[in-house]
Amino acid sequence: MPSSPAPGSQLAALSGALRTVEHTTCSYGLAPDMQQLASGHGLRVGAVDDPGEVRAIERVDHPFFLATFYQPQLRSAPGRPHPVFLGLLNALTGTE
Repeated sequence: MPSSPAPGSQLAALSGALRTVEHTTCSYGLAPDMQQLASGHGLRVGAVDDPGEVRAIERVDHPFFLATFYQPQLRSAPGRPHPVFLGLLNALTGTE
């Protein structure tokens, strides 16, 4: 499913792209009426899909708090890990 990282988001910085194609095997997501609730408690939208549904959320006050509603492991491969995994490893080790 095509996904668009939100400008200025951690996910946008990790992916380095305006659009990505991500894979999922489920239909989980953030209900539209919950987006305001999430935003009011320190979360922001990290990415949306073509219909405008939230595909990732993140905390703005945390070094690495990123939740995706897609499965990065499905696009990861040996020697070419998904940017979300690299971001987590970099946050853990303090490198970039």
